[in-house]
Amino acid sequence: MRRGARWAAPLWCVTLWAACATPLPPGGGPPDNTPPHIVESIPAGGATNVSGASLRIVFSEYINETSFRRALSIIPEPETPPELDWRGPRVDIRLADPLRDSTTYVFTLDTNLRDLRGIALAAPIILAFSTGPTLNAGVLTGRVVQSHNGAPAPGIDVLAYAAPDSAPPDSLPVRPAYRTQTDPDGVFRFEYMTERHWFVAALEDANYNTRPDPGESFAPPPVPALLADTSRTSLKIPWMLTRIDTVRADSLRAPATDPETEDETAPETVPLEETGEIRGVVVPGEPHPVVVETWPDTLNVQDAAPPWRATVEATGAFLLPRLPAGAYQLRAWLDRNENGQWDKGTLIPYRPPEPAYFLTEPVRVRARWETTLPDTLRIPAVVSIP
Repeated sequence: MRRGARWAAPLWCVTLWAACATPLPPGGGPPDNTPPHIVESIPAGGATNVSGASLRIVFSEYINETSFRRALSIIPEPETPPELDWRGPRVDIRLADPLRDSTTYVFTLDTNLRDLRGIALAAPIILAFSTGPTLNAGVLTGRVVQSHNGAPAPGIDVLAYAAPDSAPPDSLPVRPAYRTQTDPDGVFRFEYMTERHWFVAALEDANYNTRPDPGESFAPPPVPALLADTSRTSLKIPWMLTRIDTVRADSLRAPATDPETEDETAPETVPLEETGEIRGVVVPGEPHPVVVETWPDTLNVQDAAPPWRATVEATGAFLLPRLPAGAYQLRAWLDRNENGQWDKGTLIPYRPPEPAYFLTEPVRVRARWETTLPDTLRIPAVVSIP
């Protein structure tokens, strides 16, 4: 959701802190490692024809009030910061601005929320009510992964911007229209959205300014615009976190070329009898060249190119020869622009990432042994090709 209630060191926080003593939970009992949850809200989630400009939330336990202020987002963003009144595990959120007619208000508490023991939410909590007879029903879901290994990316901010005419924006507005976060599996879910097209980007927002800054990972959407509707379908292609490349291209060691196979191989010399190979088959979702890359499981390739790669044959078969024995990660990607590099996309101007497939488990290579992948690698695509 939009970061509507994240105001840096606001005066109303100082006033509230001075007015209240620090709450302490009851002592005794075994350690509590359960995240807090909402016991009750007034008005209840999903309520309609609401007239009072306040929301009461009762938690299952005492909450760290500072974390609550950071975790809270409100849509539409109020002109004046709300007043927070704490009574034990209960908080009253009072909006100073009059409620808009026939409008859906969405309150989101993200994973910055913690109890007094520091236990955080595993996934955002969303509460919504409407001042009219119905609530917005638009839903958008997706998944964010790490671009270097396909692992889930939890706790990542996901921002939605209006996409007029189903086109990406020429520039990002100061604030997103909606904001949420990914759960432990990297999955995000927007609810109670206006039913229209949205430009949805992911961001590792370290400084809480809802802007992609140098050093922060971001993920352009796989498609320029997504429709928020009631179908609740999820896009099959994940968002892939990347960073603006700060490594000089000429500082990366180029892999050597095997003179017999013309496939790129290891940059170091290893006796042939100590190497093995990986064979497999790739089915691309689009008619573009496919590149398969592999690297030792212990090597971090987040900011560098993997040392071994092979171009896939027309039949979909590929061979990665002369690999030193060990465990390997593997990915395959569509080279849409045929530049020989995996392009991970940009936000502005918008350029989608080239689709990729990641093996979820390392491949074990044995010396003097051919390892054949048991399953076909299937690279997802925006449009399926017959």
